[in-house]
Amino acid sequence: MRRTMSTPYEKILTFWFGRKGSRDYLQQKSFWYGSPSYDAYVRKNLAADYEAAKAGARDAWKDEGQGEGALALILLLDQVPRNIFRDKPQAYATDNQAVAVARYAVDQGWDKMLSRFLKETLLLAEPPLATLVGILTGPAALGFVEPQPWKLGDHVTKELARLTTSMQVFIVGIGLPDGYPTALVISACLTPTDPVLVATILEDPKATSDRIKYLLAAESGVNDGASFPFLYLGIFILREHSVGAVLREYLTVTIAYQCITSVVVGVALGYGANRLLRYSHERGRITENFVALFPLALIFFSLGFSSTMGMDDFLLVFSAGIGYAYHGRLEHAYQVNPVATSFISFSLSIATFIYFGLMIPWAAVTDTPKLSLLKMGIFVLLVLLLRRIPFVLALKSLMNQDIKTYKEALFCGHFGPMGVGALFLSIEARDSLNTSCSRAREHSSSHWGEYACETVELVWPIVCFTVLGSVVVHGLSMSIAKLTRTLVRTKKQQGKSSCVSNAANTQSESMDGGIYHDEESLL
Repeated sequence: MRRTMSTPYEKILTFWFGRKGSRDYLQQKSFWYGSPSYDAYVRKNLAADYEAAKAGARDAWKDEGQGEGALALILLLDQVPRNIFRDKPQAYATDNQAVAVARYAVDQGWDKMLSRFLKETLLLAEPPLATLVGILTGPAALGFVEPQPWKLGDHVTKELARLTTSMQVFIVGIGLPDGYPTALVISACLTPTDPVLVATILEDPKATSDRIKYLLAAESGVNDGASFPFLYLGIFILREHSVGAVLREYLTVTIAYQCITSVVVGVALGYGANRLLRYSHERGRITENFVALFPLALIFFSLGFSSTMGMDDFLLVFSAGIGYAYHGRLEHAYQVNPVATSFISFSLSIATFIYFGLMIPWAAVTDTPKLSLLKMGIFVLLVLLLRRIPFVLALKSLMNQDIKTYKEALFCGHFGPMGVGALFLSIEARDSLNTSCSRAREHSSSHWGEYACETVELVWPIVCFTVLGSVVVHGLSMSIAKLTRTLVRTKKQQGKSSCVSNAANTQSESMDGGIYHDEESLL
């Protein structure tokens, strides 16, 4: 039973990797190692395609199928001549052409499609794997790495979390299309979503609709910065001694300066940087390589500027991303370099969550008087269940333009992971209250000082274990759902696949060609 190929290059991919959905798909093939009879078979069936590719008649393949055509062309130029011209110099005649196609594919970012099996097939993000690596190699398990002697302190944890989250919120801000300012306002009222963990959904084309992706993207970008008012309201209550002082600090420092000014400065900075880049590029004053890396430089400049000026880091960086892409989606020339961005973001995420796995304060559960393993487990469970789901379901009618069904509301309510941003905020809170705690201990001041000390003691372990629970639940829930659907679908199709396989085998046995019948029928 011959298969009709939907594209000219598909017969090369099907021959090399097998039929999609079949048992031998992407499995190791014995013919990869070659033999005289198989070389003759390849020479008979693929020599014409090879000569056409060598002459440039197949160059159009490299722009088809988002990388699939380029992969087929590389196989045709690099692997096929090894069989056709076994042990002859001609076997390497088109290596340079294959390398050129491979470089073109990498420049287009298609190489990432071959290394995203975990994300696109299992929907498995890096954070749970990286956290597991940190736990296993840290003092809680194998003890290969002992971070305590490093004496890095809160500063390294805080800056690593700041940099990782800023990188993600800028990417989210620059990638939002027109028409989502409403989602930004709504997201500020909803509970935070960590942009690092939510990347599992945002980067997978089949996970959910673009409408839900943009809603989660907008929320994950804005809410890390929008959480500052809630954080500092509690800090000022614990730190100041009068209602007037709390209101003065909160309204002037947090709301007016850290939030509103950060948004205005961020948008102006991003928009101005984009205008300046276009002006210089259109007049030939900067090279293409600089244009591709400019958004990355803008991320680090915005982060350094906000930190120096004492503004809201995440809001300013996110707003800079929105300002940089003010007119909607950017032209290709001014977009973030996908290879550099993917590498830096991936490296930061992996490093941060491995570091988090190493630094989880396991002993604090038993050593802290007000904490216990049972209390912590119940707290994390209640947070995961009640933090978002009831409110999103209840407010679904107010968000009909973005959330159409209760199934989507349940999904948005569930998928609110906590991660690097929460770690940063916990360190920020501890740093802000340390002085008040020390003063309270020295002078035996009011009960608010005692509460400040209690907050300093509890905030880090509670946040760490809540983030750990979120990493496990949100990092693996999509993988489990995907695997469950796959198993159910496979079971339903098992009978049909068996019938098709038997029919194919019967037809194959009637052909000539020995062990190569199946490959021949595909071609």
